[in-house]
Amino acid sequence: MICAEIKLGQDGPFFYLMEMELGPTEPKRQCTLLVYTPDFQWMDDEVQDELLQLTVLRRRWPDIENKWKKDDEYWRAQDLFSKIKVDRVQHPNSKSKRRRKLLGR
Repeated sequence: MICAEIKLGQDGPFFYLMEMELGPTEPKRQCTLLVYTPDFQWMDDEVQDELLQLTVLRRRWPDIENKWKKDDEYWRAQDLFSKIKVDRVQHPNSKSKRRRKLLGR
């Protein structure tokens, strides 16, 4: 997994790109997230850690719509998503088509 913190200008705004490598049987188009606070401020380490912990529990990026096995996990997710916004970044379907396009074919 990788997380890139991006700051535009001296005082922000801040946003984060997060990427994980998915297993061979997982949908390939759901590995990147755009994460930001509602006011585009710096995201503290505790919030980032909670996102990562819930990711481990789900074995994929968590979503506010997820169903959770335990009430505690549900409330943790609700608390997390009150502090951050998450948008999934869709990857193109075919690398070969993109490569040909880049090469002018």
